[in-house]
Amino acid sequence: MKVIILAGGLGTRLKPLTDDTPKPLLPINGKPIISYIVEKIEEVDDIDTIFVSTRDSFQGKFEDWKTKLNNQKIHISVPKATEKQNLGSIGAIKSVIKNEKIKDDLLVIAGDNLFSFSLKEFISFYKNKLAPVVACFDMKDKNKLSKKYGVIKLNETAKVICFKEKPVDPCTSLASTACYLFPKDTIGMISDYLKEKNNPDAPGYFISWLYNRVDTYGYKFTGWWFDIGTPEDYKMVNNKFKGKK
Repeated sequence: MKVIILAGGLGTRLKPLTDDTPKPLLPINGKPIISYIVEKIEEVDDIDTIFVSTRDSFQGKFEDWKTKLNNQKIHISVPKATEKQNLGSIGAIKSVIKNEKIKDDLLVIAGDNLFSFSLKEFISFYKNKLAPVVACFDMKDKNKLSKKYGVIKLNETAKVICFKEKPVDPCTSLASTACYLFPKDTIGMISDYLKEKNNPDAPGYFISWLYNRVDTYGYKFTGWWFDIGTPEDYKMVNNKFKGKK
């Protein structure tokens, strides 16, 4: 199994914090956000390679981080695009798959998300379904999701029966957490999606297209989840993690 961590976003809403530091490298309690994600990944024996997808201008900073971490599984992958060309997250995933010749089951995680659930349990759920899976978290109040998150509706077998990316009027309080698992025989569908000129930005747009074509499931977890998008989010998460190792 391979992993792609999406780490190419400009983090515009977090400026000036991201003027000199890519968002996934911002420290939480003294440790980069992305390092917490890698620690979660390292608990899974099935995973042999971690690709960090980023942009040209960030490559040096991620190479420095990788050197300090001294993790041989990590490879920094830069999609072949100019700074002015916006591949979007889905375009970046396609580029990494092509450039790195990925032909295995694929775990995709956004580099600005922190979560409490075990990736071992997430993958165990996936192995029972052998179908695309998205991790999801109940925000309890669906108004919190409006125009901000991917919104999921599941049936009694956890199959996705509705998925909308950042809707104005969410149908449920269940949010996508930007953590996805794709069987190797479905990763080619990313190219099909892009060939149809669909939205290349958030991976949720791909899920909203995918679930109508193949059975797709939601892995509901409890605990906590943080999507770090604003200075207020960043300050709140640092306060939550204060004193933790």
